[in-house]
Amino acid sequence: MQIKINGIIEKQSQAGKTYWEIQTNKGSMSAFDMPVVDGLREAWRTDKEIVVDAQTSKDGKYVNIRGLGLKDAVVVEKPQVFGRPDIVAKAINNPHTTMYVSYAKDIFIELIKQYGTDPAFKTDYNMGLAINLVKQAQNAFS
Repeated sequence: MQIKINGIIEKQSQAGKTYWEIQTNKGSMSAFDMPVVDGLREAWRTDKEIVVDAQTSKDGKYVNIRGLGLKDAVVVEKPQVFGRPDIVAKAINNPHTTMYVSYAKDIFIELIKQYGTDPAFKTDYNMGLAINLVKQAQNAFS
């Protein structure tokens, strides 16, 4: 379950045991283990969502966070943009894509060796040149 922490309050049970009440975007939950609480505090401090292993009591009244869903309080961030699906699909459908990328990289490296760090050397232009050379070779032998 993925949650966002809104607050953490230390409390004492009737038996005198310390536990923490966790206010989340999915309601109130409790935690009894310090390592779990430390991970939750880090997520709260950084205002990030976190994946937890939560179990609900049989009567449905209580939700206990028993562990973090990922080891050592890994905080989950939602990506703003997840790549370009059109390019990924195109690459998946072409079994030779990695070979072409490797060729373009090799040509680009040779261009760097030739021109070094000359200010006139435009990295993006020369990468485009390397890609175009690979495309020309591909078209010539298809």
